[in-house]
Amino acid sequence: MRSTDGITVRLATGSAPQARWWVQLAGSDELLTNPGIGLNTSSRFNGDRSWHPLALRHRMMVETPPVIPENEFWRPATSVTYWRWYWSTIEPERGRYRWDIIDEVIELARQHGQQLHFRVMSHDHLRNIPPWYLQAGRVHKTTREGKECWYPDYDDPLFRSAAERLIGELGRRYDGHADVVAVDIGTLGFWGEWHLQYTPHEQRLWTQECNYPWAIDAYTQAFGKTRLLGLIGSVGSLARALAAGAGWRADCWGDLGDQWRHMHTVYPRHLHLAGAGDAWKHALVCLETCWTMPRWHRQGWDIDYILAEGLRYHVSLINDKSAQTPEPWRGKIEAFLKKVGYRLSLRTAEFPQRLSPGSPWTLMHWWVNRGVAPCYGDYRLAVRLQSPQHTRVLELPHRLVAWLPDDDQYIEDRLVLPADVPPGQYTLAMGIVRAGGEVPAVKMANAGRDENGWLTLGPMEVLAANG
Repeated sequence: MRSTDGITVRLATGSAPQARWWVQLAGSDELLTNPGIGLNTSSRFNGDRSWHPLALRHRMMVETPPVIPENEFWRPATSVTYWRWYWSTIEPERGRYRWDIIDEVIELARQHGQQLHFRVMSHDHLRNIPPWYLQAGRVHKTTREGKECWYPDYDDPLFRSAAERLIGELGRRYDGHADVVAVDIGTLGFWGEWHLQYTPHEQRLWTQECNYPWAIDAYTQAFGKTRLLGLIGSVGSLARALAAGAGWRADCWGDLGDQWRHMHTVYPRHLHLAGAGDAWKHALVCLETCWTMPRWHRQGWDIDYILAEGLRYHVSLINDKSAQTPEPWRGKIEAFLKKVGYRLSLRTAEFPQRLSPGSPWTLMHWWVNRGVAPCYGDYRLAVRLQSPQHTRVLELPHRLVAWLPDDDQYIEDRLVLPADVPPGQYTLAMGIVRAGGEVPAVKMANAGRDENGWLTLGPMEVLAANG
C-alpha cells in the first residue's frame, strides 16, 4: 500500500491476470463551477459587472447601475445566466416572434461557459402589454401603489389563445435545447410571478384553486425535456405544476422584514399546501433573493438562518441579481455554495490490473453526493482507457438524478473490454460526461482531476489477444 497526494492505492488480492487494483481517492474542498447549480448571473454573463447592453436594448432594465470596481467585487464564475423578457419584446406584432433575441443570449451564454434559464412575462405592474393586444384584447385598469396599472383579462379568449400559441412556439424551438437549463412557468401575474398584488383580481391567482389550469398545461405540454419551474406565488397553480413533474421557484428568498415576511408567511404555507416537500428529489429548486444580499446586510437580517433555510429547501440555483457579496459574509456564502445542488465525490474504485480484449471485467466504485440535491441534467459516468497512442471512452448507464444527498452509491459495473482495443499499458480514469459525450462536463469533488476533468484511478494493462 502507498499514499501520494492524499490518494491511497494498493494491489488487491489475486494472481495475474485476475489481480485487482484498489484506490482510495482524495476529496476536494474547492468551490466548483458545475452545470445547473450555484449563483447565476442575472441579465449579464460571467465577468460582467453591470447589466449587459442587451438587457437595456430589450427593455429588461431601464438604466445602467454604477459599475462596481473589480477590486471591490467578489463573485465566483457560474454555469447559468438568468434572463426575462416581456411578451411585447418577444412578440411585438401578432404572430411575429423575435427568436433572434433569445438566440443571441444563448450564443453569448455559450461563449461565457453558461446555460440559459429564462422566463417570458405577459406584462409588468404598469402597462407593458403587447400593443397588438391592447388594440384587440380586453384589459383591466386599476391603481397600484399610486400608479395606473393595466393588465390583461386572463379570461379573454384572445389572451388565452395567443398565450398558448406563444408557449407552444417556445417549446417547439427550445425544448431539449442543450444550452437551456430551465424555463419558468411564467406568463400570468406581474412579471410572470403568478400574483396580482394590490388589485381587485389578486385572489384569482393567490387561491388554493388553480383558476387558470390551461396556462400550466400549455407549458407542461410544450416542454417535455427541458426542466420547468412553477412559481410559488399561486398555491393551486404551483400544485398543478408539481403534479406534472415541474420543480419550483421562489422570489424574495431572504425577506425577514419587520412584519409580513416571505420567509415566515409565504414560503412555509405555500410549499405545504402545494405539496412541494419532496419535489426536490426529482425536480429543480431555484430561489431568488428579495432585493439583494447587500440590502440583507444593511437590514441586519440573519444570514445564517437564511442560508440554512436555502439548504433545507434543497436549492440548486440562486438568482442573487448579480449583486456584490458583502465582504463580512464572503466566507459564509462560499461555504453555502459548496453545498448547493449536487457535489459528487468518488471515494474508492477497484478494477483488474490486466485484461484481454473482448474479456468481461468488473469495476467497483463508491460515490457520495455531498450536496443537498441530485444532479438533474442528463449526465453519465464514464471511464477512459488511455495510452500514449490510443484512447477509448466507455459510458456507464447510471442516471445521476437518483443519487440523493449523503446516500452511498456502491456500484459494481459488469463491463466488456472492446475487442478492438490494442494491447499496451493504459491509464484508467473516470469522469462525468453528457449523455453521448466523451469529455467531462461535471467536475467531481476530488483532488487530482486533470485539466479536462478526468480523475486517474490507476494503471491497466491490455494483453495481446493470445495473452
